[in-house]
Amino acid sequence: MMWDDLAARARGLATHLFSATQLDGLDTAPHLGALVETLRQQGYLGFGRDAPASAFQVEKVARRRCLEDQEIIARWAGERVARLAVVFEAEDRRSLRGILRGIQAGLPTTARLQSTRPSPSLSEPLLGELARQPSVARVAALLALFRHPFAEPLSSAVEQVAPEQLLELEQALSRCYAERALRAAGRISALRAHVKAVIDLENLASALLVSPSQSEPERFFLVGGARIGRDDFLKAAALEQAAAAEALSRHFLRTPVLSALEARQFSALDRAGLELLLGQQRELSRHDPTGPAAVLRFLLQRQWELLRVQHAAWRLTLTREAA
Repeated sequence: MMWDDLAARARGLATHLFSATQLDGLDTAPHLGALVETLRQQGYLGFGRDAPASAFQVEKVARRRCLEDQEIIARWAGERVARLAVVFEAEDRRSLRGILRGIQAGLPTTARLQSTRPSPSLSEPLLGELARQPSVARVAALLALFRHPFAEPLSSAVEQVAPEQLLELEQALSRCYAERALRAAGRISALRAHVKAVIDLENLASALLVSPSQSEPERFFLVGGARIGRDDFLKAAALEQAAAAEALSRHFLRTPVLSALEARQFSALDRAGLELLLGQQRELSRHDPTGPAAVLRFLLQRQWELLRVQHAAWRLTLTREAA
């Protein structure tokens, strides 16, 4: 299976991304208006010249731009789009987990959407509809209506889901992703490397989240990763969170994840994990610039830009509100 045409398309789209220096500049924008002007100059459309900017509006425009580029790649991919499920369905799993947690916590729809990122299989309108559902069971029913593969692992959900049941459902989502993604990747090394890394990051998160008193912690372990073996997972799962982080940090040496673990900044693991995935495909694409790694690199770059824009917008909003 050839990827050179799609890799060329991805490299062309990548010329419209922010550079590393420009991304860092987002973090130093003095106010939201300055951030919006920077985005407008970069081609982010949808901001009214006279309308006051808001973090919600910035998110909406940035998410739409991310989805547009993903859809371009999906259309050009043809039959290869099934292979790209390793990226798209990883985002779907992450988005659904954020929505489920938001429902469980009783958060408003806008707050549930903040931890999501759109994909060709879970578009912005569909994510919004999912986030508006009153229960996990209703989310599962809506996914089934749209024939999304993640409807099945949520099919056991009831109207009122207890916290321990939510953890089980999240694990069912992750297991479904891992099984499907490993099949989609086949023997394509760049795709398999991505899936293995996603599984490692999920096993890391599970080991930190599972209580030492949890019965049968092995059921939270995902097979298929490259860094964390079953025995190391079980040993870490039996420890308190800080000790588990220390025990697992050796598996993430020379990665952005290590810094988050050493600082015990567990809320930063999502960002550090995306940075790890991007760095991995960046390195692989240097060795094979016309292969699938170049495509995955662009898709992850687009997600990384969206994340940085979101963080910048909310930083400025929360700073202003606190003043």
